[in-house]
Amino acid sequence: MPRLVVLGMLLLAGDLHAADPTRAFHFENDIEPLLSRYNCNSSGCHGKAEGQNGFKLSVFGYDPAADRAALVKEDRGRRILPTAPEQSLLLRKVSGQVAHGGGIRIRAGTEDYEIIRKWIAIGAPFGDPNAPRVAALRIEPEEKILAMHSGQQLRVVARFSDDRETDVTRHAKFQSNNEGLALVSANGLVNTLDSPGDVAVMASFLGQVATFRAIVPLPLNNAKRQAAPQFNFIDKLVDQKLAKLNIAPSGLCDDAEFLRRIYLDTIGTLPTASEARRFLADTNKGKRAKLVEDLLKRSEFADYWALKWADLLRVDRQALGHQRAYAYYKWIRDSFADNKPLDRFARELLTAEGPANEVGPVNFYRVAGKPGEMASSLSQVLLGVRIACAECHHHPFDRWSQNDYYGMVSFFTPVRVHGELLVTGDGGITTNPRTNEKVFAHALGQSMPKNDQTGDRRAAFADWATSPDNPFFARNLANRVWSHFLGRGLVEPVDDVRATNPPTNLELLDALAKHLTDARFDLRQLIRTITASRVYQTSSKPNA
Repeated sequence: MPRLVVLGMLLLAGDLHAADPTRAFHFENDIEPLLSRYNCNSSGCHGKAEGQNGFKLSVFGYDPAADRAALVKEDRGRRILPTAPEQSLLLRKVSGQVAHGGGIRIRAGTEDYEIIRKWIAIGAPFGDPNAPRVAALRIEPEEKILAMHSGQQLRVVARFSDDRETDVTRHAKFQSNNEGLALVSANGLVNTLDSPGDVAVMASFLGQVATFRAIVPLPLNNAKRQAAPQFNFIDKLVDQKLAKLNIAPSGLCDDAEFLRRIYLDTIGTLPTASEARRFLADTNKGKRAKLVEDLLKRSEFADYWALKWADLLRVDRQALGHQRAYAYYKWIRDSFADNKPLDRFARELLTAEGPANEVGPVNFYRVAGKPGEMASSLSQVLLGVRIACAECHHHPFDRWSQNDYYGMVSFFTPVRVHGELLVTGDGGITTNPRTNEKVFAHALGQSMPKNDQTGDRRAAFADWATSPDNPFFARNLANRVWSHFLGRGLVEPVDDVRATNPPTNLELLDALAKHLTDARFDLRQLIRTITASRVYQTSSKPNA
C-alpha cells in the first residue's frame, strides 16, 4: 500500500497529532462554535430541515456527533482531506476559493481558518468524550448606563466544568432585543441610537446564554420638574425607573379620558351617554375607584375576559363541535364570573378528566391532541415560557434543552381521550429521540427524578406550577394583566419569558407577582391595584 495512503488512513483515525502536538482539539468545544458563529448551522443555511445542497448540519449545533459525521464521513469523505488540509472542500468553500452559496465566511489565513485547518490536519477527531463542557457564561459588564450614540464593547467569558475560564467573545453570537434602541456587532460592540430606554443584548455560546443590560437616558434637562403623585407601590417603582431614564411622566388624565379607558380595558365596551354624563357630573373624590368596582361586577366583565382566555386556551368550535366548545367556554366564563382564584383555575385545567361535554377543561386536551402540544401550549399560556423549539434542539435563546422539553412532555404522556372521556394514570414512556434515553417527568428548572411518578402526573405538575414559590406562574399572570391594561408587557412578548428577554422593570414585576400571590391569585384585586395607580391614570398627551 502506498505510504501516502497509509498516512491518510492514520490521520483519519486521529492517531497522529504531529501537526500541532500542543493542541488537543475537541470538535464540540473548538469547531462547533465556529459553525454557529458563522451561521453555517442556522436554519437559513445548512441547519434547515433538508440541509443545503446535500450538506446538512444540526440546527444551532445541538448534535455535535452528527455534525462531525456529516463533515468527515458523508459524501464519500470528500469534505475533509487530512493529507492536504488546505485543499479540503470545507475550507475551500468557507474561504471562497470555490463557489459557495453562502459567500466567504472565513477568510484564509485568519485564526479561525487555522483552527479548522489544524483540526483537519490531525485527523478531524471528535476529541475526548470526557473533556470539560461549558457550564456557564458570563458577560462583562452586566449592566451600564450609556448615553445616546455611544458604544460599549462586551466581553464574554465561558466557565467550563473543570472551573477553567476562557474569553469566548470572538466566537459568541450576539443579539439585541430592541434594535430601535441599540445595535450590536458580530464582535460584541454595542452602539446606542437616539431613543431613551432599556435594552438587553444576548450573548450565546455552546448552549449557554448571558445578558447585558443598557439603560439609555434622555439628555439632562435643566427645566424644573414637578413631582408626580404616587397612589400606590406601582407608581413608586415606575418613578424610580423613569428617574434613571431622565423621563418625566405626563400629568393625570381627565375624567373623560379615564372613563373611556377604563370601560374599554375592563369590559370591552364604551359607556352609554347616560353613564358618561352621570360619571362626569359626580364630584365624589373616590368616583374612579367606585367605577372600577361597578365594572368588575358587571356581566360584561366575565364575557370580555372569557373571550380573551378562550383564545389563549383554544376554544375551537370547529375542532370540538358546538356542544363541547360551549361546555369549555362556559367553564371559562363561569370562572371569571365567580372570581375563581387564578391558581385554582389553572389547577382545574391541568388536572381535568371526565366526559368532554360535561367537564369543560377536558376539551383543551382534545384540541391539543398530542402530549408535546399540551406541554408547550400550557407552558406558554400559564408560565409565559416557550419550549416548543427545544423539541428538536437546545433553545437558541434560553437554557432549555431537549431533556427539559421532554421532561415537560412526560407529564402529559399518559393522557388518553377515549370517545367523550379523558382518562389518565400510570404508564406512558417518554424518550429523547436524539439519545433514545428515557426522560422522566420533571418541571422546568427542576432535576430529573430517577423514576416516573405513579398516578396522574399532571397533579404533580399543577402543584409545582401554582405554588407561590414558582418562578414563572404569578409573574406570567401579573405580566399578562399589566400588558392588557398598559398596552405592553413588562416582558414583551408576554409569552416569551427568558433570561435573554428580561423585564423592563424587574422590581415592579416582582412586586406585582407578590401582590397577586398575597391576594391569593384574585384577578379582580390585581385589576383594582393597577387601575388605581397614577401610572394607569396618566394622560396619553405627552409633555414637553
